Amino acid sequence: MKILLLLLACIAAANALSYGSGYGYCGYKRYSYCTGYRRYIVYPKPQVYCYQIQYKSNWCSYKYYEPILHVYPGEDCGKEGWTEKSNDDVKIEMENLLKEALQKIAGKMLASKLAFAQKLAAAIQSYKDQYKTNMTKYFAYYIECAKTDEDKAKLIAQRDDAIKTYNEELEKKRTEALSKCSADILAKIKTITEYHQKLLDGAVKCLATRSEKINTYVQELVNKCISHVSEFTKYHMAILEKKKAYYRAVLDKVHGDADWEKAKVDAVIQVYHDQEVAKINTLVQAYAQKLVAYKLKLISYYRCAYRCYMSNSCLRFYKKSYYSSCRSLGCWYRYTSSYCVVRSCLRPFYYPFSPVSFKGLKTCAVAAVVRDGAFIKEHELKMEEAIKEYIKKFGEWKTKWAQYHTEYCNKYNEIIKQRHEWHIKYVTSQYICINNSEELTDEQKAEIAKLTQELKDKRVAAVLAYKTKLVALLVDCTAKFTKSIGEYREKVKAYIKTIGDNYDACVKKRTDSIAAYRTKLVTYYQAKKDAMYDSIVELKFAHLDSYKKFLKTFHDGDDLPTEVNTMVVAYTGKLVSYCNDLLAKC
Repeated sequence: MKILLLLLACIAAANALSYGSGYGYCGYKRYSYCTGYRRYIVYPKPQVYCYQIQYKSNWCSYKYYEPILHVYPGEDCGKEGWTEKSNDDVKIEMENLLKEALQKIAGKMLASKLAFAQKLAAAIQSYKDQYKTNMTKYFAYYIECAKTDEDKAKLIAQRDDAIKTYNEELEKKRTEALSKCSADILAKIKTITEYHQKLLDGAVKCLATRSEKINTYVQELVNKCISHVSEFTKYHMAILEKKKAYYRAVLDKVHGDADWEKAKVDAVIQVYHDQEVAKINTLVQAYAQKLVAYKLKLISYYRCAYRCYMSNSCLRFYKKSYYSSCRSLGCWYRYTSSYCVVRSCLRPFYYPFSPVSFKGLKTCAVAAVVRDGAFIKEHELKMEEAIKEYIKKFGEWKTKWAQYHTEYCNKYNEIIKQRHEWHIKYVTSQYICINNSEELTDEQKAEIAKLTQELKDKRVAAVLAYKTKLVALLVDCTAKFTKSIGEYREKVKAYIKTIGDNYDACVKKRTDSIAAYRTKLVTYYQAKKDAMYDSIVELKFAHLDSYKKFLKTFHDGDDLPTEVNTMVVAYTGKLVSYCNDLLAKC
């Protein structure tokens, strides 16, 4: 609207305009008067008031403004020194460019309009001069012929009024022609201004759409970066948990008990946790800064890929340019971390303690031997009980075998009896074959009866002999058992006496050996204890140094934290107590 008011002011000051080709106007007809002096009233020809407005249609087309309205963000996007402009700044810049274009168009219009105004002014002035000359000549005769001065004055006044009226009419027509020209020009300027506003609205909408898409992309990229940072943090926190578990496991192994000074150990682990969390935070910040740098590059690539054509409000996304730029970054969110679990182990303190023991001392064969009659009587009673048990078992064995012998004899008798019966049947069958009849003769029957009696006598004699032999075996076993019992009794009594004699000798030798060995052992024990003390002290301090070095691998700084020093003091006390207990056992 400001440029419109400015143009209106210029037009009002100049009062004329000639505008392009394609639009023309002739606003007045020619009049003439032929009555008296009115025949000298001659108005300008209609061509004098004609003007043409050369209106170019491309002034309201985007092709005309392509060289003027540049593509945003342009070819310099992403280069050093280039910065993204706000939509308002781009709008203001576009308004200024359109104002400049409109001023150029208006300048052309004003130049043509001034030429038309000058030409019209010259033509009207020539008509005024001609009319004045004619009227002066016309009234000169009447003025000379006037009789009185009053008549002359009236004629002069009439002449001047006619000239004035004529001039006013010409000026009025001139003003009307210029006003009409100005109105036409304003209408065309309004049309161009409306088209400019349309371009401006389309460009603003295009920029708003571009900003919305860029903001959406930026938000998605920010969320992705946050996700990557979160995964980065989880990865390192998982490693930290492994390191803490390893640290605690080694401490528990060194301390010898997972519950030893649990509060102090937990405090040390917490200090280590805080220290490592600070390191992880530093790594996370560095990784986040790296992602931010890549994020800014990606956003810049995305901004440059989205372009608004300001002349036609067209929004285009150049995928090839964007993806080729992104490909140059590679896998920008990957990371290779040096943060890992470092193994640094320490063996628990152990001193190979072996207490001094008595060596070379003999003990008695029987642990509790008392040299009196009770010992011998006790063992003799045990011997007699054992012999009675043996005799009882032998009696049971003898009774069992006597029963077996009776069964053997009966079985033996039956076997012989069956054989004899078979033999008698055999002889009878021989007689039947000889007689060719089952009827036997008396002589044959007598022979069979005689044979039967002989076989019976032999059977009785054989069974008796077998029984006698079995009885002899039992008698022989009984004699041998009785003899072995006697020998066993004598051997046991001799062994009991030997045990007593050996015990007496053993007790005497043991008493003498203990007295001599005790003296030797006291000297040896003291020397061993002194050597053990020196060895424990040396190993203890070496272990404590290794213990502190081990803790140094997990804690940064020249000095250990207060919580760690507290645990070291407690562990030192435990180690001293352990060493003192070992020395006390000696």
